[in-house]
Amino acid sequence: MTVVQLLVAASIGLSLWFVLSLGDPRRSENPTIAWLLAAWAWVTVAFEALLLLALFHIHVPVWLAAVVLFAQDGVFGWRLVLLRRARRADRAYTSTDRE
Repeated sequence: MTVVQLLVAASIGLSLWFVLSLGDPRRSENPTIAWLLAAWAWVTVAFEALLLLALFHIHVPVWLAAVVLFAQDGVFGWRLVLLRRARRADRAYTSTDRE
């Protein structure tokens, strides 16, 4: 096993450890952020698993890679929407605060 394969495997293990330690996002003090972290961790695990399979020269169906990348894009798109909403609300709060 090469160093890159070991590092990717370690990253998968750490991501799994993180998401399992996070627990159920519905029981979190901040469920929105907990769901974001859980989704981010799961797509990271999936993407890095595909990467590890590729590093071992194991064929990965294109449709599976597309599903994982679509899910990853969904997580980042979701985060961008939340970020824009938060900034818009902050600007609205700041502009009314000045009046």
